[in-house]
Amino acid sequence: MRSAREFALDFRTLAAGAGWNERALIDHYRCGLREDVRRELACRDTTLHLDQLVDLSIQLDNLLASRGRPDRGPLVPSSSPLDPTPMELGGAGTRETGGETVPCTRGDRRGHTAGRCWGGFPGSRGGRRNTGGSSQVSRHTTHPDPPVAHMWLSIRFPGFSPHSQHKALVDSGAAGNFIDRSLANRLGIPIVPVDVPFPIHALDSRPLGSGLIREVTVPIAMVTQESHEESISLFLIDAPAFPVVLGLPWLASHDPIISWQQRVLKGWSCQCSGRCLGVSLGATTVESPNQVSTMHIPPEYADLAIAFCKRKATQLPPHRPGDCAINLLEGAALPRSHVYPLSQEETAAMETYVAEYLGQGYIRPSISPVSSSFFFVKKKDGGLRPCIDYRGLNQITVKYSYPLPLIASMTESLLGARFFTKLDLRSLYNLVRIRGGDEWKTAFSTTSGHYEYLVMPYGLMNAPSVFQSFVDEIFRDLHGRGVVVYIDDILIYSTTRAEHVSLVRTVLGRLLEHDLYVKAEKCLFFQQSV
Repeated sequence: MRSAREFALDFRTLAAGAGWNERALIDHYRCGLREDVRRELACRDTTLHLDQLVDLSIQLDNLLASRGRPDRGPLVPSSSPLDPTPMELGGAGTRETGGETVPCTRGDRRGHTAGRCWGGFPGSRGGRRNTGGSSQVSRHTTHPDPPVAHMWLSIRFPGFSPHSQHKALVDSGAAGNFIDRSLANRLGIPIVPVDVPFPIHALDSRPLGSGLIREVTVPIAMVTQESHEESISLFLIDAPAFPVVLGLPWLASHDPIISWQQRVLKGWSCQCSGRCLGVSLGATTVESPNQVSTMHIPPEYADLAIAFCKRKATQLPPHRPGDCAINLLEGAALPRSHVYPLSQEETAAMETYVAEYLGQGYIRPSISPVSSSFFFVKKKDGGLRPCIDYRGLNQITVKYSYPLPLIASMTESLLGARFFTKLDLRSLYNLVRIRGGDEWKTAFSTTSGHYEYLVMPYGLMNAPSVFQSFVDEIFRDLHGRGVVVYIDDILIYSTTRAEHVSLVRTVLGRLLEHDLYVKAEKCLFFQQSV
């Protein structure tokens, strides 16, 4: 027998999407209560608002429970054997109230009643098993389902749809994390089969969709509420009304601070600090794709703020004429390195790195015969810097002899300038694609799998020269005329402020034309010396 508190929680969840006025909600809420609670309410004020009615019904239910509930049964005989159990939303039949059939308020499917909804509440149940380390819902439930609570959050998948917001249902009654198949297909998210299909059911034991979970996404980056980034795998279900469902495993993993009364996420637990909030794995880690911050941008360039966007910089760049080619010496033996053992801390960092880069589209699973080792080195601040040992590949690669600029020559061109601006490019080598067909040569092995790069990784012998050639081509007409570029550092110099503003705007516009972006927090504007 459900309590009024449990009933009220589920009622509010469903009512939020019903679009009914308060009078209709009050009538339906009263009808859903047990007979003894309705009887007590009938003796009270009938002009209560919905919130007051809910609070009073809970108080009365608690009072009846404390003094022992008399088994008096309903005052009116049941009008139909299909009447749902009291205090159950989504029973096995329709509910008659005032001569009208109560419509379903769940999701966006119309033309059916609440009792005949496709899956009752979005919560699901089943059994847990392990497949490749990902959490999966359990097949058997040996205890009653606990009261469930729901709320909606805004999420993004930066590696597949950087600018599109999606709605995720946070559901404590769901035993797994899910994504609608049509959404996954539309975004192009990679999908792999589970080892063994397993059943998935709604709370009323009816199968959801085909009734079996057969596929799961690869680990992908997901940003929640524009501040929280994680790697997550989602099971595929056919549920367009619920694009993404974050269930109990997600809640247990992150333990977010939620006001269920207000249906608002208040904050994140301490365990998310440094792991999901501002994760950093060193120079080769893609930064969290947050909103553009204008804090460091002078007003003269405010209309070009998109050039400083972190989110844009994490997208897979297009193929260009300056793609990184990897030409091998004829007849050379391909490198085959071994997998380095990693500590527990390093394993967690490696999994995060791989998940981020898969999510961004920077790497993909590989079947290449080439294998370079993956490992970490400690940074001065104690963090971990991921490294790939490309020495074997570099030894058999034809050298690209494009020259890097001479610092002395660059310094001479600055004589007489009074204003300086320094721009720092985001993502550096990852801004350049590997030439199509050469990706297999960048393959590296980890304890979790074999992958290859689609973008130019750090550690390739020709990477500095390839990148210098790439940026030189973009700014060729400006070299020595107020602009010098050394790999990812762009220095702009002028004799007057007006000339300087105009030239900086030209450079920012040129960067945008080529899908390049800069770090506002590392830029220096209107400097008087360098």
